[in-house]
Amino acid sequence: MRVSSFSEQMTLRGEVRKPQKVASKRTRNSNNRSSSNQKRPNIIIFVLDDQDVQLRSQDVMTKTKAMLIDQGVIFNNAFTTTPTCCPSRSSMLTGLYAHNHHVMTNNENCTGAEWIKEFEPRTYGAKLQEDGYKTAFFGKYLNEYNGTYVPKGWSKWYALRGNSRYYNYNFGNKPEEYFTDVITKNALEYFEANADKPEPLLMVLNFPAPHGPEDAHPDYRHYYDEPSLEQQSILTAHRELVFNRTSWQPGEKHWFLTSQKDMTEGDGYFTDLLQRRRLQTLFSVDNGIERIIRLVEEKNAIENTYFLYTSDHGYHLGQFGVVKGKALPYDFDSRIPFYMRGPSIPAGSKRNEIVLNIDLMPTILDIAGFEKKAERDLDGTSILKVARGTQDKNKWRKYFLIERGKFPNNMLFSKPNKREYIMQLCQKKKMKNPGENMPCPARQTHYCTQEEGEWKISKCNSRKMGVALLLANGKKVCCCYECHKRHEAHCERESQSADRRRRAIFSPEHFPKTFTSTSFLELFFR
Repeated sequence: MRVSSFSEQMTLRGEVRKPQKVASKRTRNSNNRSSSNQKRPNIIIFVLDDQDVQLRSQDVMTKTKAMLIDQGVIFNNAFTTTPTCCPSRSSMLTGLYAHNHHVMTNNENCTGAEWIKEFEPRTYGAKLQEDGYKTAFFGKYLNEYNGTYVPKGWSKWYALRGNSRYYNYNFGNKPEEYFTDVITKNALEYFEANADKPEPLLMVLNFPAPHGPEDAHPDYRHYYDEPSLEQQSILTAHRELVFNRTSWQPGEKHWFLTSQKDMTEGDGYFTDLLQRRRLQTLFSVDNGIERIIRLVEEKNAIENTYFLYTSDHGYHLGQFGVVKGKALPYDFDSRIPFYMRGPSIPAGSKRNEIVLNIDLMPTILDIAGFEKKAERDLDGTSILKVARGTQDKNKWRKYFLIERGKFPNNMLFSKPNKREYIMQLCQKKKMKNPGENMPCPARQTHYCTQEEGEWKISKCNSRKMGVALLLANGKKVCCCYECHKRHEAHCERESQSADRRRRAIFSPEHFPKTFTSTSFLELFFR
């Protein structure tokens, strides 16, 4: 299998060269951080994809338990506000509910023009980079991310294009490399190279496990072929939680549950298979987290480093007769693992306060030394006091919102200008750049390129063809710029016959490959 490389966009491979502010010896800055001569804490975040709480997936991660969970705090009541990948990850990055950052589904505004313009500059990565942190991102970003740009706020960027994959991803250049191990390897190298520098570090490791296609590392593909009794109890944990329950009294449950039919024997076998495969993918994550923490210890940075561990949402396997998936508001989908280790956090402690995925950003700002008023525009709240056991429980949240769905049709947004229009179009998969000297996939007619931050649209094939366009003013013109300029009469004749033929063929030497004029924009929406 061919593996595409980030070498097609070199800025995504290496370090993003941006001037770094040294945060020491300052009295006050625009981000409302108090002065400090001591190096601020490093922050390392582990985010998993689809990891559940109630199906006992954490039980197989013994190294993570010993080095992170047992050395810090467990949040027993941690939830996601939107149990869907892209909305939840957007909430973690911004500290906002989905209805405020407008990423309501895995497709709607997921790395769309509004997200790029309005919300990417407001993520915790952008805030910390502006305030002197060296920031690094490894792994899955957002579902619709196409790899053609580096989001604002990251000094080092190694992100996956699209959704989670373990092999044949668009990241490395060796198909035998396992993606979880690639994330760990690059994170280790980055910390090794920057641990002794004066700037504090923010590192985000977004692992693909245990998301589908549930491809385990070759070392663990046969791990449960002969399970012990203890392992068998974990392998069947999904069958102990309202598994295949579909009988309800009228009005007892939501219509979605009352409409479910009993699963077949094959469905039950499929849930068993998925439970085993999901668990097998987590062993590589467990190894990676252990290696990261050991390196931090070797660099004598453990006393000045915070570790946070969570997932975008939970998962279900047969609960209420729903074979597999997420996005439901019930505990198995909305509960998430959430652990934290760091200075002044009591080892082995447990907290029962409600904490949410939207609390991640304000917590990071709090750790980095931002003042409390930096949280004013956020929906989340820092959980640092909760983790340390100093939070007044009477002043903590008692409820929260879980949401899912699209915007109502009557919601109005400002019409994008030409630049935003092209940027939004270039986020679509059908406009993906196939690479230099590479043919476009079948049926793809145009692709996008980026030069000095500006998007341009180009034709895929070598045929120089034009289409007569009907512009907003009602005038028909030839879309071939050079042809229109040099042969206006010819273009006018061709335009008049467009209603009959729809297409007009022009001389190849006159038809440009790249379109940048507003007059030609309509061509790409036909």
